[in-house]
Amino acid sequence: MTLGMAPQPPWNLRTNLTASDPIADIRLVLHGSMMNPLSAARQYPRLPNELRNKLSQIEPTQAIYFPALVTLRTGERRNAVYLCPAVQYFTQWGVWPEEDTGKDSVPLEEVVDLEESPSRLPRELAQTIYAAGESGMGYHLFQLTFRDGSVVSFGTGNAVDFLDLPPDRSPRDAVAVTPHAGREDPTMRSTLDYAWCLFSS
Repeated sequence: MTLGMAPQPPWNLRTNLTASDPIADIRLVLHGSMMNPLSAARQYPRLPNELRNKLSQIEPTQAIYFPALVTLRTGERRNAVYLCPAVQYFTQWGVWPEEDTGKDSVPLEEVVDLEESPSRLPRELAQTIYAAGESGMGYHLFQLTFRDGSVVSFGTGNAVDFLDLPPDRSPRDAVAVTPHAGREDPTMRSTLDYAWCLFSS
């Protein structure tokens, strides 16, 4: 998706808010997504051994985010799913995904297989973005440089591994990232729709 004069809501956040300033829109949407009160501690299942073995083959970002493609009991293959240990997730975000109107979730009980997502940003580039810190409260701005020398601007929330790349680009084409760049770019893009799948350690 692109962010322009009337941007679509970024980062899978469902809202009717729009703003002429993409960065203002980012702040408004993120504020709205975190307004649900916290509930009592939730219980999440442990990873079955087979899934744990497959998860170990995915190198995480931030030590806890495992960008995956999962297969559900229904046979559906769902891309752009973060597997994440529940306690560390809550420490980072402060609200369970099931209680956050801005987040989607997949129950671990429905997952029968998983593999590394082909849509994940190369880990070293994602880590560079995370290490640079937020560009503002609750969001990241950055520019990706591709093998052909082209540059694309992005504005995302605090999860940056699944990007809405132009149709003629793949994550493997990205070779460098410049954090905190592209603020004034009217063609700024955001993330794919992604979901969280939490598990007990």
